[in-house]
Amino acid sequence: MNAFSKTLSVAFLATSMLFSVPASAAKSPFEFKPERISDKPEFPFDESKAYILVEYDRMTNVSFMKLPNEEEQAIWEKMRLEEFAKAQKKYVSRKKRYENDLAKWRKIRSGRKPEPPVEPTEGNFSITPFELEHNLAIGPQGRFNNDDVSIYLYAVPEGEYVFYGNAFFNPNGGAMGTCVCMGTVAINVEAGQIAAVRLDYPFVDMLANLPKEERPKTPLEMPEELTTTGLLPVEKAKSDQRLPQDRVVFPAMRPISRLPNWFGLEVDRLMPVEGVFRYEGDSMITLGEVEVLEAEEAKEIGDDMEAADEAVASTDGEEAVVEEPAPEAAPETGGPAG
Repeated sequence: MNAFSKTLSVAFLATSMLFSVPASAAKSPFEFKPERISDKPEFPFDESKAYILVEYDRMTNVSFMKLPNEEEQAIWEKMRLEEFAKAQKKYVSRKKRYENDLAKWRKIRSGRKPEPPVEPTEGNFSITPFELEHNLAIGPQGRFNNDDVSIYLYAVPEGEYVFYGNAFFNPNGGAMGTCVCMGTVAINVEAGQIAAVRLDYPFVDMLANLPKEERPKTPLEMPEELTTTGLLPVEKAKSDQRLPQDRVVFPAMRPISRLPNWFGLEVDRLMPVEGVFRYEGDSMITLGEVEVLEAEEAKEIGDDMEAADEAVASTDGEEAVVEEPAPEAAPETGGPAG
């Protein structure tokens, strides 16, 4: 199992398990401080840094979450085990307190009956997922270029970043927007390169460009082959003379058939990406040499979880079919924020 499969299994585990013990907060031991590049006359490109660039015609909000590499995942698992041990120790004292309170209650039969604490087990205990502690929330403010376009540019630690969707995160907690939980990609971000993508919002474009009588009222009225969000190669960023154009690349991508909807957002899936994946009904068809998470690999991480997606590793020139679970409710979204 390669490193990417391992990171996928962790994400699947977080969404598949039904937790009866609250997730324990986990503070990342890794420095994750994305640097927003502001709009200045010159951009001092740094060969040692990795960059993510997002382009759209208007202000918007999107989220990319860093996936852990093997070293980071091993450290995160060590943290989980340490927090699990602490939770078990607290359970012993809470159980003793509960038994004392219950004995007192039985004598007087007054007030609410004490509730027993839930014993933490490998099947119901979790810590904050790595991805949530390494979330690059982009927009709507802080544009690198706002001259007839909205370009956002960030220096980030190199690695793989999963595109979570069009989401706005409230600094005081909570989020709104759309999660492409039913099909998305992780982009590869390397030092010395600017991983650049252009956002595509078909629903918003139809509202803006079609005659009133032809506009869809909701995303459900769009043509079947369309979804609300897509990723394309950049256009206008190519004319920004501050950027080293030979370092601006449409990044390598890996398809991911399912993501946790951590914030309870509206659900959709990413538009197909040429050469990376396409859909047939509810199935994601991965193109080229792609390895997807196997259910048995996910089971090795923990018990009492729902089966993750079955995977088929394809060879050069072949296609791998990954069956996706149907969403609980049809996705509805009003397009990008801003």
